[in-house]
Amino acid sequence: MAKDSDAKPVLIVCNKESIQKCRLNERAERLGTPGKPPVAKPCSMVHLNKDFHIIWVNEAFEHETGIRAKQLIGRIFPEVYPDSELHSILRNALATGRACRTTSGNTKSCSWIITPLINRTGRIHGLTITQTDSHTPYHTYSLQNSSMQIIIDHVPMAIALVDGRTNRMKCANLAYQNLVSEPYRNKDCAGLSIHEYCPQFAETGFDELLMTVAASGVPYVDPDVQCQNPARGLTFWHISLIPIITAEGMVDVLIVAVDVNEQVRSRKHIEELIDQTEQRAAEMESFLSSIADGVVIYNAEGEAVFVNDAMRDMLGMPATETYSDWIRRCQRLTFEGKPVKREELPSRRALKGETVQDVRYRLSNPWGRQIVVSCSASPVFDRDGCVIGATNVFRDISERIDLEQAKQKLYEREHRIAEILQQALIPPQDIYELGNCRIALKYQPALNEAEVGGDFYDVIDLGEGRVGLLIGDIAGKGLAAAIRVASVRYAIRSYAYINPSPSAVMSLTNEALCRENDDCSELLTAYFAVADVNTGVITYANAGHEPPIVWGGESKISELSYTADYPLGINKGIIYKESIFKLEANDTLIALTDGITEARVGSCLFGKEGVYDFLSTCRADHPEEVAAGLLEAARAHAGGSLQDDAAILVLKWNPALQNK
Repeated sequence: MAKDSDAKPVLIVCNKESIQKCRLNERAERLGTPGKPPVAKPCSMVHLNKDFHIIWVNEAFEHETGIRAKQLIGRIFPEVYPDSELHSILRNALATGRACRTTSGNTKSCSWIITPLINRTGRIHGLTITQTDSHTPYHTYSLQNSSMQIIIDHVPMAIALVDGRTNRMKCANLAYQNLVSEPYRNKDCAGLSIHEYCPQFAETGFDELLMTVAASGVPYVDPDVQCQNPARGLTFWHISLIPIITAEGMVDVLIVAVDVNEQVRSRKHIEELIDQTEQRAAEMESFLSSIADGVVIYNAEGEAVFVNDAMRDMLGMPATETYSDWIRRCQRLTFEGKPVKREELPSRRALKGETVQDVRYRLSNPWGRQIVVSCSASPVFDRDGCVIGATNVFRDISERIDLEQAKQKLYEREHRIAEILQQALIPPQDIYELGNCRIALKYQPALNEAEVGGDFYDVIDLGEGRVGLLIGDIAGKGLAAAIRVASVRYAIRSYAYINPSPSAVMSLTNEALCRENDDCSELLTAYFAVADVNTGVITYANAGHEPPIVWGGESKISELSYTADYPLGINKGIIYKESIFKLEANDTLIALTDGITEARVGSCLFGKEGVYDFLSTCRADHPEEVAAGLLEAARAHAGGSLQDDAAILVLKWNPALQNK
C-alpha cells in the first residue's frame, strides 16, 4: 500500500521474483553486473619518454587536465603535475625498471600505476602512468587490462592468440607483427589463417600441432624450432603453445615465440671453438711429446698437468710413478753444491709472471743418477693478463758442460803456454835510452782473459849508433798468434843484423813468410825503421801498417808518408820501398796499432783525429808519459775498455841528451 502525491492510497501488487530483479538492477547500476564491466569513466593514461616529456595521452587525461592533447605533447610532466613525491617515484621507476603503485599526494582517493616501457633489446625508453580511482572495481579491472596490454605490446617475445577450432589469428602483439613478412607486416592479423600470416611455419606441421594442443588442453614447448624466413634465412625459435579457455568454453591457443638465433649461433660458435681448442690441444700435445727436450706444464696452483715422455726419460721415472711424487724426491743443487730453494725454481718464478731462461743446476734422481739441466720457464696468461699456468722446458746439458769444462782446461793450458812464449819473445815495456834517443813501449790487451794477442813490437840495437824499431799486427789471438809473432819478430831481427836496410829486411821476411804460409790467408802488417841516434835520420819501410806520426810539440803534427805496399806473407817477389825522414830537435815519433785508432763507442771511432786531438793538448815531455796518456785517451773514448789489442812505440830525439 502506498500513497500518491495527493495522499490517495495506491495499491501495488508485485511478486517475490520482481522484487529480487529490482534489487539486482539497482546493484548492477551501482557496481556493474558480475562478469561484465559497466560503462564507466575510463582511466587517464599518459606515456613519457626518458626525459619525462609527454609523448601520448588518452582522452581521459585530456579531460582531467583540461588541456588538449596537442598542447600536452612535448611538455614536461612535472609542469602538468607539480607533485615532488610523485616525481621522485618516477625517477626511481626509470632507474630500476620496476613497476610500482602509489597514492597521489593531491587526492588520496586516486592511485598512480607507473609501468616502465622496455624495448626489444631490454632497454627502458619511457614510462606509462595510469591514474585510477582506488575504490572502483571497474577501474581496477580496466587498469589490469591496460597494463597487461602494455606489457604484452612491449615485451621482446612474440605473442599471438589463435582460434583453436579454425587455426585463424585473433590478435598478435607488436613483436609478433614485426616478425611476419609482407604484405601482413605491422598490420592487423585478425581472421587470417596461420599459414597466411606465417608462411614459414607451413612445412613444420605447426597447424596440426595447434589443433592437438586445443583438443587435448596440454601445453607444448619446443626449445629449438627451425624456420626458413624469406628475409632472414634459417631462424631458430623457442616456441610455447598454451591452451586458453574462453568465456564461451572454447579453447584458444596462445603462441609465445622467443627469438633464440643469437643463443643458437653462440652455442654453435662455442662448440666450434671447443672443437678447435681440443684439436689444437691434441696437436700441441703431439708436438710436445715428439720433441727431445723435457716439457712440463703447470696450472695456476703449481700442479703438473702435462709431462712429456722426454722429461720422464730424462728423470729416469718408472711408469708407475707420478711426476709430482718423483720430482719431490729429486735433489736440485747449484754448481757449488748448495740446494736450490723452491721459490727460486724457474717454474715458481714463472707462476709469479716472470720469464726465466737458461737456469742451470744439477739434478739428482732418487736412484743417484745426476745430470746437469738448463731450465727455461714462461708464464701463461689469460685474456685479462692473469697468470693461469706456466710452461717449463728442460734440456740435459751434461755432455755440453763436460765439453765446455774440457775446452776451458785446454784454453787455460794454451793460454799459459802462449803467455810464457810471448813474455819470452816480446821485450818488456821498459824505457830504452840509446844515444840521443829515448824510447818507450806500451802494450794493452783487449780483455784480461785474452792477454795473448797478435800485436807485437821490438827495439833492436844494430850498433854504430843505429837502432831498429819494429811494430806490427797479426790477425788472431792465442797460441797460434804467439807462434806467428815469434817467427816474424825473429825473422826481422835476424835479417836486420845481416843487412839493416829496411827494404831488404821486409822483402826477405815476406819471402820467408810466403813459403811458410802456402795459402797466404793470414794478414800480417808491419812497420820497420832504422833510426840514426846521432843525426835523427830515420829510414823505414811499411808493409800495410798504420803510418807513424811525427809530433814536434803543440800543433806541429804530421804523418810519415809511404808507398802503400802489401802486408807480409801475401805475395811473393815484392821489393818493399824505403823512405827517409829527418827528425828535428825534440821531435817525437809515434807508431801504433789499429787497436788505438779503432777504439770506439757505438759507431764513433777514436781515429787519427783522436790521436791529433790528444797530441795538440799534450804537455808531456817524456815518451813514456806520451804513450801512457795516448792509451788512456783511447780507452776513455771506448768507455773504459778496448775492443782490440793495442801497442804503442814512442821515440823522442834530443841532440842534447847525449851531452848530458
